[in-house]
Amino acid sequence: MTNQISSSRVAVAGIGIVSAAVMLSGCSSGGSGRVAAAGGATANSTAGTPSAAAAGAGTATCTQVTTAQVQPLLVAKITASAAVPAPASDLSLGGTGQLCTFAVAGSASAISILVIGGADADPYYQSQIQSLAQATAVPGVGDKAIRDASDSSSAVTAEQNGMVCTVDTSSADQLPGVNALMKAAGDTSDIGDTNWSKVAAALGTLCNVVYGSGNTTPDFSGLTAAASAASTASPAGGSLPTNFSVPTDGSTP
Repeated sequence: MTNQISSSRVAVAGIGIVSAAVMLSGCSSGGSGRVAAAGGATANSTAGTPSAAAAGAGTATCTQVTTAQVQPLLVAKITASAAVPAPASDLSLGGTGQLCTFAVAGSASAISILVIGGADADPYYQSQIQSLAQATAVPGVGDKAIRDASDSSSAVTAEQNGMVCTVDTSSADQLPGVNALMKAAGDTSDIGDTNWSKVAAALGTLCNVVYGSGNTTPDFSGLTAAASAASTASPAGGSLPTNFSVPTDGSTP
């Protein structure tokens, strides 16, 4: 489930996301600052809030989520944002939806928010449940929310009042504390399910912004504290093998 919307869903948006990537280089080279995105949406190189009117996604929108609300979830500065209609494949029953992406240097979709409403909302939520190997509840997000506890995934999907919201990252190590935890885990994503649950809770605050209720302030104190403890416990050169022993006769192990 990792990179659920930042890879498969964002790819469907096509031109809009490519435009965001092109826009990043345009900003540094004195480009125009605004690039047309798919479906008439615009990508804003000044990292402003995506335009709801431009994306034309109806009532199920994510443009109410501002750059200022997303920035605390990323270590790097947000350089651009974009909004496009949700992929047609997710709206087969005539529902409405929108996909919002927030870019940092090197990633056109560091954080992605997909919102689905109308007749497609519940089928989409159920399909997400079916796609998870170990669906686990994420408390405090929407009326209900789930994540996958089996695959070191950062994605969270929530539902409230007939509207579904999925938030994911292109790479979870862009979130505060996660990169240090991964390094302490031997440059792997094996940072423990407790920490992944904290990642999901933090990302879920963006769904609460979409819904206009619940906690909208991400808390990374647990992750950064765990990262600090892991960094202190781990040798500078990485973890020692479990069978390592120091010889007493002066020979080389």
